[in-house]
Amino acid sequence: MARWVVFFDDEPGMMDVRCEREALHLAYLERHVDEIRMAGGLREAPGEAFVGGLWVLEVVSRERAVTLI
Repeated sequence: MARWVVFFDDEPGMMDVRCEREALHLAYLERHVDEIRMAGGLREAPGEAFVGGLWVLEVVSRERAVTLI
């Protein structure tokens, strides 16, 4: 197993997408909890808008990491 850290950068308007798909996103993370070990949104400061996200993966290969992303 290898660990990978993934950074996501939000584009303008991404907050609308986050709100629209939150339940689907959380369900996806739950289904893959054995491989997506940590996940969370990133902000410039507490309470500000999200600017991206971070996942810590523990997977068998880079190819599996790409598939999850």
